[in-house]
Amino acid sequence: MQSDFRKLLQASSHEVMPGKRYEDITKHFKEEESFQELTVDERKEIYNSHQEEITQKAKNDFKELLFECAEVFTNFDKLKLSHEHLLAIQDSLQSYPRYGALEFLWNDRHALLIKHLAFIQHPTPETCISGMHCMDLLIKAHINKHLLRTTAPSLLQTCEDEFKKLNILILGQDGLAEELSAVIESQCCDGEYTLDGTLHNLQLRAIEGDVSQSQNAFKTEEFTPAGCICTFSGRESFEYIKSSLESTILNPEYDNKDLYKLPIIFVFARGVLVEDDEHNEIKEEAQTMSKRLSSTEFVDMPRDESMLMRGNKFHEKQIQQAIHAILTSTQPPNPHDEINGHCLMETLTIGLCVMCGDEHTVENILSPFVKNDLCYRTPQTDYIFNVVTYIDDKKANVEIRASSYHAAAKYAAQCNGLILFYSPKRKGSYETMKNFASKHDDLAIKIVAVCDGEKAVQHFELTRTGEDFASKIDAGFMITGTDFGAQTEAFTPFFHEVMMHKNDSEDSDTGSEPEIDIMQNRPPLPTPGDSDGRKNLGSIEENSTVTPQESDSDVIEGKDDVFEKDDEEKKTRKFKFLLDREPNKSHSDFMERLRKWEGIQTGVFLFSFWLFSFSVGIFRYINLCLSSLCSY
Repeated sequence: MQSDFRKLLQASSHEVMPGKRYEDITKHFKEEESFQELTVDERKEIYNSHQEEITQKAKNDFKELLFECAEVFTNFDKLKLSHEHLLAIQDSLQSYPRYGALEFLWNDRHALLIKHLAFIQHPTPETCISGMHCMDLLIKAHINKHLLRTTAPSLLQTCEDEFKKLNILILGQDGLAEELSAVIESQCCDGEYTLDGTLHNLQLRAIEGDVSQSQNAFKTEEFTPAGCICTFSGRESFEYIKSSLESTILNPEYDNKDLYKLPIIFVFARGVLVEDDEHNEIKEEAQTMSKRLSSTEFVDMPRDESMLMRGNKFHEKQIQQAIHAILTSTQPPNPHDEINGHCLMETLTIGLCVMCGDEHTVENILSPFVKNDLCYRTPQTDYIFNVVTYIDDKKANVEIRASSYHAAAKYAAQCNGLILFYSPKRKGSYETMKNFASKHDDLAIKIVAVCDGEKAVQHFELTRTGEDFASKIDAGFMITGTDFGAQTEAFTPFFHEVMMHKNDSEDSDTGSEPEIDIMQNRPPLPTPGDSDGRKNLGSIEENSTVTPQESDSDVIEGKDDVFEKDDEEKKTRKFKFLLDREPNKSHSDFMERLRKWEGIQTGVFLFSFWLFSFSVGIFRYINLCLSSLCSY
């Protein structure tokens, strides 16, 4: 019977409402068998248990209603709430059944509404209705657990330290310079050479002719070498190196004196016909020449017989040693470092927003970023991580700020773009996303509906609604699938769009002319208060332009007949200099301003008269009391 009575209560939702007393519902069930067979205590116990269930459900439904009605609270995040505001909100909500479901718990309903408004104005994880399931807490825990790298990968360090443009001059004869340049380029990827975990953008210039000719100059307007690799394989090619250096860097009359301290690296290329004695002699001469140079190093051919079998003239270790020697040279800073070593990385800031209480997991949302090998967490932050990617063949560091919608309100304006996730199964999630996107529609936005392939059809209504809204605000739209977590490049096209939007904004800001404040040079208003206008007559004469048609009596200072004219004419003349200085302001505007000043004067006069009358009355009353007291 207890089970039957519980089912009876569940089926009677219109009579059994949250907060309704037991005594008020008994009349509806007196004829029911399950009601009659149970004792009063048993019925009350079952009813109280049922009340707890439906009350909690009604409160949760009402909370969800508040999120679904996000547009009602659009402007209340910054406004100071008043009783009128609260009444307007209640009027907007009272037509919803979930609002009426708490009819008998109106105090609790009012408290939930106040709490929601307080959360909108001061959102924190502690006040979030999702409690421990607040997305800010979940995102923080996931990043700390799964993204352990807190510094950029070695090839992704900041431009000043790890991603520099390195200009290297290669000097050789009989094709050696070109061959060495080709070998170095073969070890690069898109012109980028990695050494000791560091990425360098190499620019190579091979010279094999007469260095006194302009086309073979060590330095040009576009190229300033950071180091020079001199390669030779025998006596003849070494003599070319020797004569070239003596006519340039070792020549006191050389024009480019800033190259005197250029690091010189001698690289011996394997020559099949070179005997050991000749090799040793060349090596000794190179070491002797190095004493006359600022910074030098001799890189010999390693004893690797396999190179002879393959016909190679250069060893990989030689190239690494030569470039390392240039990088570690003790030469003074290159005066062209700022030009040659400029940062090639673009930077973007992207906000990633997730709705608290949505069923999808944080792992599913963040996996495309966290699983990327080029992703790292920003130290001493809970929700910021970085992804390095390519945008238009240029490296870009994308800073991702992942948080809930309520936390994103604090930093969204600082972002270049937004990625907004929502659940098509939850209207409150969609409405929150929609309201947030509408506030920041000046940014590049990507809207993401989180669902698998099967449920996308089931919840097609909100999926299609989200796509339509994205088209309306000119935002991107996508639906996540079951393999979304493995799609590490899923947002690369969006990053490209954000970069274009950012560049367009910067170009428009650069090309726009500064606005001129037409009010900046405006003369001060005359002081209202002198009824005859004598106080401002001097300024009138200075600023007014007198035409031949004007009467002399209108402008002569000190004449009383100037103030005997009609009031309107006097007011017009009084403000004529303002009209001349501001031709865009109409005469009626200034007359209205004058009337306001005169209204203020009248108000002050009336208040003074009232205060005087009141004081006289008090004085008379005191005098009367004293007279009565004396007569008594």
